[in-house]
Amino acid sequence: MGHQGCGAVIAAVESLEHGTDLGPYLNRIVAALKPAYDAAKSSGVPQDKLVDATTRWQTALTVQALEADPRLAPLIGAGTLVIQGAYYSLDTGEVTWSRPRDRQA
Repeated sequence: MGHQGCGAVIAAVESLEHGTDLGPYLNRIVAALKPAYDAAKSSGVPQDKLVDATTRWQTALTVQALEADPRLAPLIGAGTLVIQGAYYSLDTGEVTWSRPRDRQA
């Protein structure tokens, strides 16, 4: 689950946009979020939506990684497990769930 206004995502996006070094510990977080930032940036979202888009991309990429995990894949294939992404809005308290991919039986 990603959430609106995530401080880690805000720091990562600012670091990546401006080339700011945040030190060894925070730079690891920036590196982990870079694929989501790259996907959001290449999707053409307006600059003021980049943090939100990065958060949503990070959630989607995490779902993909979990679905590819060899320990989880058999459960997913059998239909006993669904990996579900979500986004939490701090403004409204609403959780928006991503839809699981259609599964072929």
